[in-house]
Amino acid sequence: MKEGTRVLVALAAGLAGGMAIAASHNPTLLRAGDAVAPFGTLWVNAIRMTVIPLVVSLLITGVASASDISNIGRIGRRTLVVFLGLLAGGAALAIPLGIAIFSWLPRLISTRPELPPGAAEAAKSIAAGASSVGFSSWLLSLIPTNPVGAAANGEMLPLLVFTLILALAIAKSPAA
Repeated sequence: MKEGTRVLVALAAGLAGGMAIAASHNPTLLRAGDAVAPFGTLWVNAIRMTVIPLVVSLLITGVASASDISNIGRIGRRTLVVFLGLLAGGAALAIPLGIAIFSWLPRLISTRPELPPGAAEAAKSIAAGASSVGFSSWLLSLIPTNPVGAAANGEMLPLLVFTLILALAIAKSPAA
């Protein structure tokens, strides 16, 4: 069996097992699931720990090794167009599919679960205290004041902007 197939089978088995445990409401199985959860968190953290250095190093080497800097702008524009096209295509597929799935949900779920006491009030107080982020503050957040802190917090977009600027500076610098 190929590696990708094994990963997909394992993901499907884990999802099915988790759904079965949640549906059973068995306290022993729920405690067993809670006991295994830290290992899953460790695994995801280990993957995230390797992704950031890989992305940063690949972006720096890819941009800094470019023979012509103007090619980078053209590739960036193409990448943006492809990204926006994929985003629009995904939305065009997901919106009708989501509407169809959610139209069936009221038929499948006959009773609405009750909220815990105080949950609605807590949600309202959190929503009232949330501040809206404007365009100018979002734009200012794109360049981090501390790139190492951005990497530690998993803030990928500011880290990528910083890395791209650093790579362009390396590419513009003399070879000596």
